[in-house]
Amino acid sequence: MTEMVAQQQSATLSATPPCSTTGEREAAIRHHDDAAAFDPSGGPAIFGSVAVPVQRTPFDARLRKVRPASLTSMGPWSTAVAQARRLDRLDQLRHINRWVNDRLGYTSDQVLNGMPDLWSSAASTLARGRGDCEDYAIAKMALLASLGFRAEDLFLVLVRDGARRDDHAILAVRAEGRLHVLDSTTNEVRESSLVPDYFPVMSFAAGRAWLHGYRVNSPAEPLRIATTTQHHDWSERGR
Repeated sequence: MTEMVAQQQSATLSATPPCSTTGEREAAIRHHDDAAAFDPSGGPAIFGSVAVPVQRTPFDARLRKVRPASLTSMGPWSTAVAQARRLDRLDQLRHINRWVNDRLGYTSDQVLNGMPDLWSSAASTLARGRGDCEDYAIAKMALLASLGFRAEDLFLVLVRDGARRDDHAILAVRAEGRLHVLDSTTNEVRESSLVPDYFPVMSFAAGRAWLHGYRVNSPAEPLRIATTTQHHDWSERGR
């Protein structure tokens, strides 16, 4: 019988700062199939994973602070939103991804806020022009919500970057039956099935949360679901 074994994350840190620049990743290779962009729980079946709904996470208080997702009409983002309104849905994703990446400069929370992990609102991040990878993703989420994307289709995803061997955050957007990845490390928006080396840990959308695992054919292996406490040290690890 097919069992699901939750992805276990390494505590090894990379010497390379994650999401510090908008540098293009190496050419993508297909290593999973996300043709079904969501699973029965409503979670994102991203990067070949299974999304397991959970009621509580260590990030709940931070998520509450960055709501509501949408932005007011006035701000440094006003022109970008106005321009995006003239585009189709996929071009809106590309426009917002590039605009936020160009607008923000990467700065760790420790340097910016004097604490290891603080999720800032989109308005605050875009006004100051700096943030870490969660801030990039939250800003993109808010801008897309302002363009009419449903909250249920905007997923903040915490991942392990297998290439850089570090923790990272991205925005995954469900559009036209696929999941598309908006990433601070590249201006290219790709379908999630074409993004290599990312292993999802947790995801959040519309007040819901999921842990991620993978199905393996191992009848002797008991079902092991990672608990949120296994990831409590996220705020102490690199971004």
